[in-house]
Formats: sequence, C-alpha cells, structure tokens
Amino acid sequence: MKVNTIEDFSEKCKNSYLIELDKIRDRIELINSYRNYDFIIKNLKNGKMKSVNAMEIKKNKPVIIVGSGYSLNAAIPDLKEWKHDIICSPSQFSTLIYHGIIPTYIMLSGTFAIMDEFAIDSWDDKDMKFVVSVSFSPPALRYLVNKKKMVYIYTRNQEGKEFLNVIKSGYHSYDESVSAAREDLVFKDLIDADIKVNNLATILQIKMAERLGYNPIILIGADSIIDRSDIWYYKNKKWQCIVHDKKMGGQSAMIWDKIEKKLQKEKRVSEVFKYKGKLTSEVLYCIKEMTDNAIKKCTKKVIDCSDGILEAATNGKIENIIRRYK
Repeated sequence: MKVNTIEDFSEKCKNSYLIELDKIRDRIELINSYRNYDFIIKNLKNGKMKSVNAMEIKKNKPVIIVGSGYSLNAAIPDLKEWKHDIICSPSQFSTLIYHGIIPTYIMLSGTFAIMDEFAIDSWDDKDMKFVVSVSFSPPALRYLVNKKKMVYIYTRNQEGKEFLNVIKSGYHSYDESVSAAREDLVFKDLIDADIKVNNLATILQIKMAERLGYNPIILIGADSIIDRSDIWYYKNKKWQCIVHDKKMGGQSAMIWDKIEKKLQKEKRVSEVFKYKGKLTSEVLYCIKEMTDNAIKKCTKKVIDCSDGILEAATNGKIENIIRRYK
C-alpha cells in the first residue's frame, strides 16, 4: 500500500470521515481567513504578530517534534532533560506544560481550538512562541495576542490561495500602506507541505523545522498507531488526565473501535488492522505513508525515537539523543 500524494490519500480514504471533515474545514478556512484578515494586518503593523520570515534561523541545531502517540508517555522523563528546542501542536501543549516541559514553538494549523488547551495559569510567564495559520480559530488567535504571546503568522497551500481570494474579493478594505505586509503574507510565507488535510500536523512541523534550519529533526510520539499518549488538560482551574492504558488495548483503541464499527456500518471507513504487530487503521496508515514521504524529501536528518510504524527516518533512542546533545 503506497500513498505518496494527496490524490492517493483521497482515493484510498474516499469513504473516510476524514475527507468529509476536510471538505467542511475547507469552508471554515475561508470563513476564518475573512474574520482574521483585518486583525492580522493590524497586528503585523503594530508588531504583536510577525511573518514566519522573521523567525530566527536555527542552523544545524537539534529540535524535537512531539506527537501524541503512546510512546510519548515513556519519553517524558527524558524530555525533561532536553535543553534544546521543542516543536509541538496544541494536542501536546498542555501535557508538556503539566510535566514542566516548555515547548519553543506551538504550531497551530487547524481551523478550531479547544480553549481548555490554552486556559493554563502556569504558562503566562513562559517564553513560548506560536506559529499560527491565517485560518486558525479567530477567538483563539485573539486570545493568544491578548496574552501577549509572540505569534508568527503563515499560510499553507490552498489556504494561501483562499487568503489571496479574501484580499481580491474586496470583502475587507485596506490601504496601500499595508501592501508590503499583504504581499509578504500571501506569497512569501507559504509552507509547501504538499498536504491539504489538517490532521497531518507532523508533516507541517517537519517542513517548518527544515525551513528554520534545524538539524537533526527528532520525532517523539509519531507512532501512527491507535494507542495515544496520556493527555493532560486544564479545566475549571485544575489538571485532569485522559489515561490510555495499553494493557487494556488502549482507551483510545477502545473508543476508536466503537467509532470504526459505526463508520463501517455506514460503509465510510475501513477496519482497524495490524501492521508490524501494532494496531493501526487505514487512515492512520495513509498518514504514516505520507509522513514517510515527507521525511524522504526532507533535506535534514530525521531521527525517529517513536515506537510506531514510520519507516523512512533513521531510528534512534531518546535517551541516547539526550546524552549526545547535553
């Protein structure tokens, strides 16, 4: 089973809820871009936001990209010893903060936000930077700026074209004084991840790390299997955890099984299967294949310290990586 392009992915998963969800997200991306346009231009001018072109180049410095796979649980103690940069998405952000691990960049590529992931008292004074898509949730984008967090803004493939359409449509007025910012935002900040489905955060993070010059790029929790790591989130002023017990087949595996059965009945997705002895699904396998393809194209060394089914990266052990880059 080879899935190298979005066309392959779409064909393989054409009955999947993921593709249907992405069609909805296409519309939400455009709507969010409309709502964010004036706010982005205003804050680019006053310096509260910056283009990704202004991000510091980290030539040949190591970076860890954190995913939500089950192997993240075992890596947490080692991550606490890591002295270099970390990139994650909102899915891991609150869990890392709970464990006292401060990510360098949180990359926000989706169209909505779970505000519990950000409603954390203990991160106000932390030096974290957010790399945010133009079509990100408008309330969450404003929340980050109001929290005085540095926000780097970018566009992504189709999303960039949609943002350009926003400008051409005349829906928002602008003057020539913001022309340079407008041109920079639309044409120069595209991250060519060759993807359209928002769920492929790891690929986008690899592309960002490569763009910034990081080398090597180290993956943790990029398992592409059903079992996920424990998730800590902050709600009603206290920490709560969703525990995924692997001995029980994984809480996420049991939840996924219920979802899969429902979708199979509706003939919308294929069944869960094992690959290399690990439980995955057709959608997750397709994501694995596309991630492998992105790794093959990457000009930097990618080391996989996960315990999943990725095959293109160099295998490594996180404890050895920590010792090497102390």
